[in-house]
Amino acid sequence: MKRLLIASLVVLGGCAASPQVVNYTLTPMVQQPATQTAKGSAQSSSASTRFIPYQLDRVVVPPQSDDLFLVVRDGADKLKVLTYDRWTVSLSDEVTQSIAAALTEIMGMPPAQSWSDSAVKKPYNELQVDVRRFEMLPGLSSTLTASWHIKFGSNKSNKVFELTCYASFSHAAKPGVLPLVQAQQKNIQQLSQKIALTLQTGQSVKGATCH
Repeated sequence: MKRLLIASLVVLGGCAASPQVVNYTLTPMVQQPATQTAKGSAQSSSASTRFIPYQLDRVVVPPQSDDLFLVVRDGADKLKVLTYDRWTVSLSDEVTQSIAAALTEIMGMPPAQSWSDSAVKKPYNELQVDVRRFEMLPGLSSTLTASWHIKFGSNKSNKVFELTCYASFSHAAKPGVLPLVQAQQKNIQQLSQKIALTLQTGQSVKGATCH
């Protein structure tokens, strides 16, 4: 009986020491309070006067990283799947949601697919984002390289023109999984800022190659 009790305690101790699953998101917490200052409200109002609805397609990410599990680089030619570190949804959905959230905050309006069908009225800008590289190197950096293609609509004419841009973003990361995720959050925020500027101006933006 004594041996059985000791064995049970060992088993329970082993279970207690098992690694816990941690879920991560690429969407950071909103830093500003819900009620904006008069200056912030004026800026939002100004932006809304030149706003054209935009539609965001589901973002494409590298297939080797499109998983619930975080995938990090392990040396020059290997990738490592982190069993206990996971995204809240698959990486492609996570990136899509994080870019949509960032664009909503920057543009002052969510993508068109967030509205009811009756509210989506053309003309609107069609946005496609293709993440070519989503790399996390433990203890060093997180890198994101992406292209975005916009088919512009116009309120004044039926003319439509298209623009494709490409840029790369990278931030240093301290040891640990969370710093890698936070660095990718910064990369996505910067990417979203350039996408928003492209949507607003219809022109090439600094720090990106466009044609």
